Amino acid sequence: MLDLLDDWLRTIDTLDQQAETYNRYTQRPGGSSWEGMTAEATQTRAGQDYRAVASLRACVERATTQIRNTVTSTLMPPLSNAQQIIANAEASPGVTVNEDLSITYTPPAGTSQETADANNKVVAAAAAELKESAQEWWSAENQVAQQIRDAQSAISNAANFGPTAPHFSRRARIQTVDRHWKQDPAQPTPNPAADLGLPDYQPGSLSNDEARAVYTQGELNMRQLNERLTQLGLNPEQRAKIMFDQRNSLRTWVRDLMSNRTRAAELAASEPNMTYEQIIAKNQAKGLVGNNLYNAIIDSSTRSRASVNDSMGIDPQRPPPLPPVRPSAPIEGAPAAEPRLEPPAAGRGGPTGPEGGTGSPRAGGVGPNAGAGGTLGGGGGAGGARGGGGGGIMRPFPEPGMPQW
Repeated sequence: MLDLLDDWLRTIDTLDQQAETYNRYTQRPGGSSWEGMTAEATQTRAGQDYRAVASLRACVERATTQIRNTVTSTLMPPLSNAQQIIANAEASPGVTVNEDLSITYTPPAGTSQETADANNKVVAAAAAELKESAQEWWSAENQVAQQIRDAQSAISNAANFGPTAPHFSRRARIQTVDRHWKQDPAQPTPNPAADLGLPDYQPGSLSNDEARAVYTQGELNMRQLNERLTQLGLNPEQRAKIMFDQRNSLRTWVRDLMSNRTRAAELAASEPNMTYEQIIAKNQAKGLVGNNLYNAIIDSSTRSRASVNDSMGIDPQRPPPLPPVRPSAPIEGAPAAEPRLEPPAAGRGGPTGPEGGTGSPRAGGVGPNAGAGGTLGGGGGAGGARGGGGGGIMRPFPEPGMPQW
């Protein structure tokens, strides 16, 4: 975003220098003085152009100053705070930052109930602050985007370029709200069966394990699709949008295939698909920009978490065999829906589904988009983001107003 402002200033500097040089040249072309009506008209027009460029410079400088102030005072503080919260969370054993920026805590083995309860309170407070910071940051992003559009309109009027101000650089595109070029055609709705070469399964015809197998194969096919798109010359930004849309479509489709409709409804409620704006915001909150951001979206869209695959003994490069195609109404030969289980005892996973979970986001069970069920394995306690021994209560930040871990 600040690169855009730097581009504006560099461009107006060049334009200003050229206008000044031309204005001087009209006074003494070739080093010689000249007179007459032609000279007077040329000098008058050159002077008008030079003053117009000076006015344009003032317009650009006002706009860049306003936008920089908004970025510095309104956008960066909540963004930096969100990044700090995420970094501390990811450094804390048992703490997970989810795709929707919620934070969950699973006490490691050996953690006392008292410590776990204390850590849960700390995590809840941090989750609330992260949500607030993310909302403040997104509001500031849109405020800056509007200021950029207003500045382009003002620059257009000052330069008399017409209704739309030129982007001084081909890189100078607003990326906060509209991420499509005007000439881009509308993208077709993804169709997992057709796009990813999967069988045309019928709704409600697969067990949870079978749905998981289909999802894992879909992820592998998405990675292969991404390689083909790379060979065709699509850049990371273009491929990120395609892979993200395919991933959302694959998740929704696989849920529709589940014969356990209660579990499918729970997944839809607890693990809703993110929007592209939300996944952009999540990765920007981690400090990612440019191709690094888009490559991260591609990676997260095409791979389940390693812990999920490990817990099920699945090699993501060699998914389980695909199940046969069956009719859906009535479901002839389809596995019976798994019964809804009570919450598992300590050390055991919850009911399985293609995305795992026991009803709360990212908790329990196994599946393509959720963590392993039950308590996390391994020894040690829940040390804080800034240290702390096994099983100890997470230590708070010393700075006022910061989240406590």
